[in-house]
Amino acid sequence: MSQILLTEEDILLLKKLYRLRNGERKELTAAIFATFLSPEELAERLMIEENIL
Repeated sequence: MSQILLTEEDILLLKKLYRLRNGERKELTAAIFATFLSPEELAERLMIEENIL
């Protein structure tokens, strides 16, 4: 049986994702981006998506 070991930082990120998704009702993609991307990566990603639309 496989086991995954999570660090305290991993757990905090997953809690943030849960809060954004369930508490603030953000779309899943937006919640994932806000949780796992750096501010610079997030800004770049949002700019790319704005140019596509």
